[in-house]
Amino acid sequence: MTITAKLDRRVSFDERSRAFPIRALIAATVEPRSYEWPLDLRLDQGSEGACTGFAVTHEAAAEPFPVTGLTEDTARQVYHRARELDEWPGEAYEGSSVLAAMKAGVELGWYSEYRWAFGLDDFETACTAAGLVRA
Repeated sequence: MTITAKLDRRVSFDERSRAFPIRALIAATVEPRSYEWPLDLRLDQGSEGACTGFAVTHEAAAEPFPVTGLTEDTARQVYHRARELDEWPGEAYEGSSVLAAMKAGVELGWYSEYRWAFGLDDFETACTAAGLVRA
């Protein structure tokens, strides 16, 4: 089996996102825990550079608050909407931003808001924090 993948992520942050840190929602000390959220959905973007749409759609399908009925077509719709919302002019390119894909998820009613992890410590803390819920 040959796997072809595009790993051409461009690291670029919208500085306005810094006003929405995940740390603001988490207690100063969080007891680390190991936990896996079940995800039965398996989507495949193939060689298309639509990872933001597929990632946001996979997250929406995951426990503890899964959105049901999601498909590869849904993920592509999120990706195409993200391209309309992202910061780059036109749509004559592949890819989009995570920010734009999350905005598409909010438009679909999957989230009431989203927050950002600014480093591995923030990410690990957010993943282990109890009491965070998706509205």
